[in-house]
Amino acid sequence: MENETSNTQVDTAREAMEDVRRQLAEVPASVVVANHVMGLYELAAIHLSAIPPDLTQAVLA
Repeated sequence: MENETSNTQVDTAREAMEDVRRQLAEVPASVVVANHVMGLYELAAIHLSAIPPDLTQAVLA
């Protein structure tokens, strides 16, 4: 019974991932890249605003 639950959970997760992949395929790549760039910018700002600022992580972001 445990394997059935596990298999069901895996199948559900797989279906959800397939849905997300289909949705993502409909979005222009430039939009996805721009969103990632903005996320990295925000991550760098978070590291720079830390006390003390974490310059190593900010540079990486």
